[in-house]
Amino acid sequence: MSFESPIIDKLVRSDSEALGEELLSITQQDNIRFFEKCVNRRWGLGQNIVLSWCRVPSAIQLLMVPHYFLGNFSARSNCEIISDHPVNELVVKLISGNRELTLSELTSYGRLLNIDPTEIKLPTPLHYTPLSKSIIEQIIRRYSVNYVESRAVVLFDIAGFGKLQPFEQMSQLNSLAYSLNSAHKKLLSRKINIHFARSTTGDGFYVWNRSLDIFANVNLFHFLHLVLADNAIAQSKSSGKVTPKIKAAYHIGSHYEFHQAEGINPSYYSYIVGNVTIQLARMLDQTKAGQIVFGDFRCGFPTSCNEDAYLVEKDTIGFIERSAKYLNDLVGIRMSGGVITKVRCYLTGEQSPAAGRRKTCIRVVDKHDQICHAYNARIQIYRHNADSITMGLEDNHIPRETKSYIRETSY
Repeated sequence: MSFESPIIDKLVRSDSEALGEELLSITQQDNIRFFEKCVNRRWGLGQNIVLSWCRVPSAIQLLMVPHYFLGNFSARSNCEIISDHPVNELVVKLISGNRELTLSELTSYGRLLNIDPTEIKLPTPLHYTPLSKSIIEQIIRRYSVNYVESRAVVLFDIAGFGKLQPFEQMSQLNSLAYSLNSAHKKLLSRKINIHFARSTTGDGFYVWNRSLDIFANVNLFHFLHLVLADNAIAQSKSSGKVTPKIKAAYHIGSHYEFHQAEGINPSYYSYIVGNVTIQLARMLDQTKAGQIVFGDFRCGFPTSCNEDAYLVEKDTIGFIERSAKYLNDLVGIRMSGGVITKVRCYLTGEQSPAAGRRKTCIRVVDKHDQICHAYNARIQIYRHNADSITMGLEDNHIPRETKSYIRETSY
């Protein structure tokens, strides 16, 4: 018996390409389609969500709860301890990272939460490979809420969007969407691993990298450069108001990810909300068209490209300085007839007497009187047989009352 599922078909193709594996057999694909239909039926248009799953012979067991369960559970006293974890930490742990548990783990959590596992018997035994496990994980995430502790997200915002006519708004959103797709294709052509996702804000997009490898944040940093460059080239060639003037912000932080219902299924595209999106919106609240800003964050940065690389903690300034060293990965990419020969990204500031620059830290106060800090950035892309591209605002274009200077450093 064959089961139709366009979503599973997309996942099978995309994950097969990403993992470099052959497609699953028709029998195994039908197995996963059957599983997805069973989960969909129990999901009930968002009435329930999946927490975790585990393999059992010829079946998959799930922990499923009503959508309000996590809110009610986490609202209990934070000092209450369950299984050596404060209540809110336990909730976050259940919706973070890999959702597969062992049978004993799933049974233990079921007892702690007073939930009876749900078992879905499969038509035939499922062969567990990296590809099949990846697809099962993504199915679980589509029918759940997911927490990510630290991830880079970029916000591209169209300046003056509300003053445009409807046709101009449509044209500019379409132009920005094309720049995103073009940048993605160019990175993939250089074997730079980015599995990008986007969520519209109405006048722009949040963009993040679904990849979980240690260079995921650096690769999104590369993505930012190519999107801005493509947009700048389009602006130089277009007339009227078909190409947007954008401002961009890059930040790393935590967020929740979820899929809204479209008709009777979760949407293929996900949505994010959390600390990182809140900070991005605040950062761009008072920035100008063409400005590029980076948030005030700390994150792990890989020590090298080797297999034994590990993460060391860096602040925003350290992240930019280290990421800039990998911008040579973009050399050789063709952009509108010119081939990239050099890329430079730096945080602006003023020259100090100690032979270096002090980075400009911008103090942003939003309409709710909430304060956040950001760093102003400039990007330069040089091309063979074509004009160079310069993006971002000079330091002297930033209102002096919002600026302070920190940390003397040299490039």
